[in-house]
Amino acid sequence: MLTVASSAASAITALVAANDLPDDAGLRLAAAEPANSEGVNVTLTLTQGPGPDDQVIDQDGAHVFVDPDVADVLDEHTLQATAMDDRVAFALR
Repeated sequence: MLTVASSAASAITALVAANDLPDDAGLRLAAAEPANSEGVNVTLTLTQGPGPDDQVIDQDGAHVFVDPDVADVLDEHTLQATAMDDRVAFALR
């Protein structure tokens, strides 16, 4: 299962609050089209809740929703975040 670092949890919580989303909103990771031979491109989107089959990860008050199409690919990865001026950069390591 994807691990959510505390830096990412803090960033997600801040983004949800800054965008006036409900407390059960979170960050959704899904496959971007098209996939290529080097792997799957992943999109990150703030959303009000998970998709019907999403894997739900709750970490330090933050919610992360992982589309089933990328859940296996993201297994053993960690979602991290770094604050950069007035934005946040997320990375999968």
